[in-house]
Amino acid sequence: MKDELRRAARHPGWRAAIVATLLAVALTAMFGGFRTAKARRAYPEYGANATIDNGALALTPLRAWISDARPGSEPNPYVPPARYLVLQLRAENRTGSSLAANSYLQSDVVWLRQVPGDGEKAAAQQRSEGHDFGFDLPPRLPVDVDLVWTLPPEAELPSRLTWGVLAREHVAETYLTGESGWVQRGPLAKLALEVEDRRAGAAR
Repeated sequence: MKDELRRAARHPGWRAAIVATLLAVALTAMFGGFRTAKARRAYPEYGANATIDNGALALTPLRAWISDARPGSEPNPYVPPARYLVLQLRAENRTGSSLAANSYLQSDVVWLRQVPGDGEKAAAQQRSEGHDFGFDLPPRLPVDVDLVWTLPPEAELPSRLTWGVLAREHVAETYLTGESGWVQRGPLAKLALEVEDRRAGAAR
């Protein structure tokens, strides 16, 4: 049995699986890092129009709302009803490349459905102007982006919500690829915004 375990440990496929498992555990712990009981610290909290630099991106939250339709769309009677939570922010890419920066955005800004609680990534991100899903974040050029979370149609949210921002750090060599890159480093700050109700029939 021991010999079989030794052979398995030397197998490249098993090694890759072990690395992937450790990475998943680390990411799970990271996204739960906004739990006060675990973190044992308070994170600075920012409101609309405050800019937070997480290392790779400068992020400025602009507004938040709930709606019966995605940004740029109208409610469709032929699809199951849903509600959408939208956080609109201005993102400036501080890295030298646009290749990975937009994926950083969706990973680094998470909704704290419960505070304290785990961070929940947006289901989609769209450019605010034109509402396209496929877009780049060119270096040093601010772009307005809508992060969108899909909710059940009966979901009711408080008028003020909180998001978490995770930090990134540039390293010369990552342990997975051996190349330089931007590595996520855990919780950095919180965003707290009033949420506008844009649902059909909502009080104005």
